[in-house]
Amino acid sequence: MLKKLAFFYFFLTAFTTFFYSDFFIFKDNVYIHGMVGIFGFALNAYLSIIVSAKNFKTVYTKLQKIFFYLSVSLVILIFFKSYILITIVSFVYFIFTLPMLLRYDPDYAGVERLFVKSSIYILLLNWIYFMYSLNYDTFLGMKTKLSYNYLSFSFPLSLILFSEFVNFLRMNKREIVVSVVVLVGGVLSMFIGMLLNISIIELLSAGSLLLIILYYFIKSAKVKDKFLFFNYMGLLLTGIFGFWYLYTVISGVSDKVILLLHAHFAHYTWATFGLFYLIVKNVKKRIHCMTSLLLSLIFLSVYLIRNYPFLLYVSFCFFILSGIIVLLDSLKNGVTYGFKTS
Repeated sequence: MLKKLAFFYFFLTAFTTFFYSDFFIFKDNVYIHGMVGIFGFALNAYLSIIVSAKNFKTVYTKLQKIFFYLSVSLVILIFFKSYILITIVSFVYFIFTLPMLLRYDPDYAGVERLFVKSSIYILLLNWIYFMYSLNYDTFLGMKTKLSYNYLSFSFPLSLILFSEFVNFLRMNKREIVVSVVVLVGGVLSMFIGMLLNISIIELLSAGSLLLIILYYFIKSAKVKDKFLFFNYMGLLLTGIFGFWYLYTVISGVSDKVILLLHAHFAHYTWATFGLFYLIVKNVKKRIHCMTSLLLSLIFLSVYLIRNYPFLLYVSFCFFILSGIIVLLDSLKNGVTYGFKTS
């Protein structure tokens, strides 16, 4: 149920790419396109992996139905900019995220449990911050920004993808535990730096994350899996753009184009590329969908730098094509991504 909904949001995110007039600003220069991408696609992709029979045995079907209807309600309300109702739905989301923590009882053991629990704790904190940032200008005396939710709500999915890919990298338990500490600690410290408006904290946090990503990238080269290698190459470029942007902020010449490249590389080469890698098992189809996604990113990147409108339409077509390839494969073989241990 949630996996099909995530597919729907994938295509809806693509179509809202063209919703960039002032009418489609959700709030504080945050567009509906970004809100659908995060609260629609990213959140439901994460929940579709986590909320399974192996993780929640007796309550997973109820949780899936609850999150399905909450998600549909939330996205509809986002289009209508109903802030009060969005806050109410978000609070209900928060309430039903608690059972994920309390009823989490998987059959498997090992580091996957650490990744899952960490992601649920972060999701709970995300809902608290989102409700505050939607309604108040300050949070515990610190300035809030609605756009910070792009980072916070994308992280649970990123953490779960990491938990999947460390299996492919053949990392030992010590490496994985250190990875979780650095990833969670790095993102939390960066978030604190953003709240306190202390750029040096953000830069140091981004630097620590970039180093661990570089470590993953080097290990992926040794595995001899070209899809995995390109996935981590994309993640490395995402980290470089993020670090570069923070450096320009400190230098007083912040460049929005670099920030947009960072955001779209994260969406394309890590979140979407990672999910497609897990979903599509057939190598030939995987090449086709990944190539389409890569071409979409290339045309979009050139559009962001040079602002040639036709490139956005070309990028859109390749993005949709990649989704159609994965969707047809899923209809034929089923959507079977999730923990290998489950």
